Amino acid sequence: MESDALSARDRWDAIVVGAGPAGALAACLLAREGASVLLAEKARRGRPKVCGCCLGSGGAAVLDRANLGGVLRDAAPIRVLRLSTRGHTTTLPLDGMRAISREALDARLADAAENAGAVLAWNTTVAADAEGGVRITHAGETRTVRAGVVINAAGLLAHRVDGVPFRVRRTNRVGLGTTTAAPRNGIDPCGSDLRMIVGGDGYLGGVALPDGRTDWAAAVSPAWLRRHGSPAALLRAMAARAGLDPASVPTGPWRGTPTLTRSRPAQSGRVLSVGDAAGYVEPFTGEGMSWALLSAEAVVPHALACLEHDPAAAAWSREHRTLLGRAHRRCRRTALLVRRPALIGAGARLAAIRPAVARHLEGALSTHATSTARSSA
Repeated sequence: MESDALSARDRWDAIVVGAGPAGALAACLLAREGASVLLAEKARRGRPKVCGCCLGSGGAAVLDRANLGGVLRDAAPIRVLRLSTRGHTTTLPLDGMRAISREALDARLADAAENAGAVLAWNTTVAADAEGGVRITHAGETRTVRAGVVINAAGLLAHRVDGVPFRVRRTNRVGLGTTTAAPRNGIDPCGSDLRMIVGGDGYLGGVALPDGRTDWAAAVSPAWLRRHGSPAALLRAMAARAGLDPASVPTGPWRGTPTLTRSRPAQSGRVLSVGDAAGYVEPFTGEGMSWALLSAEAVVPHALACLEHDPAAAAWSREHRTLLGRAHRRCRRTALLVRRPALIGAGARLAAIRPAVARHLEGALSTHATSTARSSA
């Protein structure tokens, strides 16, 4: 069926590369505008992703505006952040965050795109140029087609789609993630908890998913990862230094990502990038999926301008900086802060007795934290 649909056209209004939240939502919204849309994903349907699986209120509001709030129908509210560092744990209230597995969210948004009229092609790779020339490889066959606009939502591997390189920071960390089948004990999150462990060599977060599993995601120093020999060894050492039971950190299997914080232009001719493909910041504040959905919503008028006029009418790079530049800068400052666990630990102890310090710490660590803090040694 996919091969037939792919071979039926030599030109698409829009080809969207990547069926994560940003790509699937952009494909859905463009299809609703009457565009012919191909949504291509290099992986299989339901593939696992390294992700914190937390969605903030901003992302949920985008889905509501698109009449897609139902994709969050079983998402679990997260009401508490438990932050552990240097033998100390601080509890901060959260507001507006919810947990949902990427398998569920991505599949539901891809279904919405298909219901709106987009053609889905799994196990399909795409290479595009700035003039709208596109090579599509599926089931061992490669076709060359034209696209009025290409939406690059291929995440940290976006440069492989359009050839536009990322600028990568030298002090970058890499991402790790795993999902455990059932709740354990010790530091495992349960109910409405988001667990965070912060060390000088990185940080680890865990959240209980609505389907009963636990999602773990981390950002760690590549040098420390090499020194410890494995993700589990590094993360267990981090838990021990935070005063927690190291055996509670799962052994894996851990999946990895390329280096994290990076940037590049959001537009290259007829190629408009959204989500992580337009730039990425170390994800401590849990806003990555919200940023992806916001950019997917905002890119639609620029994609239509490409179709109706020419790429110069789009101005997507400027719009993307206006939309997310401030949030990215704040998240970069937070990433620098969490490299200093002594400072975080001192702030956490003060937060327990000084509400004003608690508010500053909450604001620095998460846009979703609220009001007062509780603390325990």
